[in-house]
Amino acid sequence: MDEITYSRAISVPGADEEQAARISVKTGTDSSFFPSSGLSSEKLVQWTDRFLDTIAYSMDDMPGLLLEFLFDKIPATLWEAEVFLKSVSGESISRRAVARLHSVALALGSNTEKRENNLVKAVQELKKRKSFFCDLFSSLYESPPAGFLQQPPFYNMALLGRTPLSPRALLSYVKEIEEDMGRGWSKRNRPRPIDIDIIYYDEEICEEKDLRIPHRERMKRDFVLLPLTELLGEFRDPETGRRVRAGKGEGIHRLKSRGDIWKKD
Repeated sequence: MDEITYSRAISVPGADEEQAARISVKTGTDSSFFPSSGLSSEKLVQWTDRFLDTIAYSMDDMPGLLLEFLFDKIPATLWEAEVFLKSVSGESISRRAVARLHSVALALGSNTEKRENNLVKAVQELKKRKSFFCDLFSSLYESPPAGFLQQPPFYNMALLGRTPLSPRALLSYVKEIEEDMGRGWSKRNRPRPIDIDIIYYDEEICEEKDLRIPHRERMKRDFVLLPLTELLGEFRDPETGRRVRAGKGEGIHRLKSRGDIWKKD
């Protein structure tokens, strides 16, 4: 597991001059989605210092607020922050916060109206309520419809992100976004402004009536696999044990490379 730590002396509101305070923050990743995690000691120092210089806090709420501030800035899944206050008499007070984020792979598609705009809006909605943090984006593809063929072609993409939500809560979250963007549920495989599928959630295998992770149809869909293979590297499917690979991708075309439109804020 990759792990980095930063510690520095701080001033705590309400503490007197004889009390010495220090905060430490530790973060790491245990996710196989991110073999090169992108953890940066320089960024941890930069963002922690910015928080301490610009955010108002008390000793009690500082660790939790710091973690919330850092979640979307560093691609880590494991977090711990502790503030420690000690006086010359030897008495001490500490406050601690810990958090665990889950790695998730999502596949998104749209085949009505302005398809690219629909995907951009869906990404914005995913990030809006701070329940999902987007880290890596695939290229943008166009693919022929599957299932019901009398409909326009799809724009497809994939992304990797992190969430504190459970699989069930994440499913409710993405379904709410789909409904808010106008997706109807009267018939299966019909035209839709947005489709958001949970392909992987950590390396968990979940089999419930209306929740199947890894996604049941993932290995049959090159319009899912082609974007995913850009992102997953040597990741092995938790159910089959095989590396995630796409087929020939017949009829599927890459429209824009990653980074052209999927830029992290």
